[in-house]
Amino acid sequence: MSALRPCILMLYHIVQYKWGENGGKMQQITARQIASLKKPGRYRVTDNLSVQAKRKNNKIYATFVLRYQLNGKVIDKSLGSTAKLTLLEAKEKAESLMAGMAN
Repeated sequence: MSALRPCILMLYHIVQYKWGENGGKMQQITARQIASLKKPGRYRVTDNLSVQAKRKNNKIYATFVLRYQLNGKVIDKSLGSTAKLTLLEAKEKAESLMAGMAN
């Protein structure tokens, strides 16, 4: 058993590094952080709402993206630019779209 202990500890640390301490979910982003994005990537707002930041001509452009699943297919729907929508407006828009799909 003592020979397995270092392997188990190493595996634990690899999993923690890869998936993070919050179970593999992306860390949630705030309105202030959205306004000051510097790197391209996907940033989590809620479970199915995120901010997608892309670099174009040395400038970062960010959009709110709603991710949902329909008939087994994952769909990303753009809700609009972070320059035109506030975080609260994007959350409300995402909630109304999800409620409309549930009906």
